[in-house]
Amino acid sequence: MNSINRLEHIDVLKGVAIFLMVVGHFLSNNLFPITPNGNEPYAVRFIFHIIYSFHMPLLFFLSGYLFVANEPPQLPEHYIGKTVYKKTMSLMMPWLSNMVVLYALFHIFHPLWFLSSLFWITVVFVSLHYLAQRQSLALWKELLIHILVFALLFVVTHFVTKTRADYIFTFHRAMKSYPYFVAGYAFFHYEKYFKNKFNNLIFTIAALSYGWLFYLENYAISDPHELLAYPIALSAIIIVYFAFTYPQSPTTHHSVIYRQLALFGRHSLTIYLFSSIFLIDCPYVGQLLHLSYSWDSLHLTCITMQILLPLLPALVAAYCSIAVQNIFRHSKLLNLLLFGKRWW
Repeated sequence: MNSINRLEHIDVLKGVAIFLMVVGHFLSNNLFPITPNGNEPYAVRFIFHIIYSFHMPLLFFLSGYLFVANEPPQLPEHYIGKTVYKKTMSLMMPWLSNMVVLYALFHIFHPLWFLSSLFWITVVFVSLHYLAQRQSLALWKELLIHILVFALLFVVTHFVTKTRADYIFTFHRAMKSYPYFVAGYAFFHYEKYFKNKFNNLIFTIAALSYGWLFYLENYAISDPHELLAYPIALSAIIIVYFAFTYPQSPTTHHSVIYRQLALFGRHSLTIYLFSSIFLIDCPYVGQLLHLSYSWDSLHLTCITMQILLPLLPALVAAYCSIAVQNIFRHSKLLNLLLFGKRWW
């Protein structure tokens, strides 16, 4: 397997995750409300389960990966304060301003859980990471500390679930996603030991594990434990990471699909913030998707339609979101408020 440019492959992977998020939102907003009692097409339900088994964990994993990739060799003074301030501007500023805009325009109070969760994850991780670096701890000892603190905070935040504060600030959801961030951090350090050596073996093990665990969670076990989601998501992340990072053909990353996924990855925050606006109230496509399916005979055409129709609105929503950012980028203030970015 041939490795492609590191920054490019991260953009591609972010593009995969964010595009799957848009597809999942389209299905949940437009198809499932008009197909009650589990009468949605089988292929669509299958795709939906696959998407929601790993797409957001993949974003947290990549965030942890990029955290160490962009980390300076020597941690500066006031490292925790500077990092928290930076994340406040890049995560919590868009979190707050976009919630205000949604409520003002559509009377929808919808906390952007990914941004707030990533902020709390970063605060906890940076604090522990800084202390570990100060004590010159080995990597495995630092990872052990992260695991122990995760277990503690997971239990503590569990008591605030279903509260208004947790609904807004997503403390418990952040702690549930913390292992994926730490996994990305660890993967960056250990990737060099198996890179281009055991890729095929690891990919095969991950694929078999994912297939078996996915079957258990969705078809064999009536009430699966929530901890089962972790090995399922991590197996899927490994599959996607290896598939898009070490393609069999060295020209694969030059394809149109790779370029478009990289574009989505570079604008992942924008797509996360605005794509849902372009998926509101379009049930007709979902109705067509429902009517194209026959429970008595499942033909290739039906499966193709079930896969194709969610992709087209998702593509339109992604491109429209990018177009919105290109409009707002002419205002420095709006870029700072809506995207936590400055273009100067």
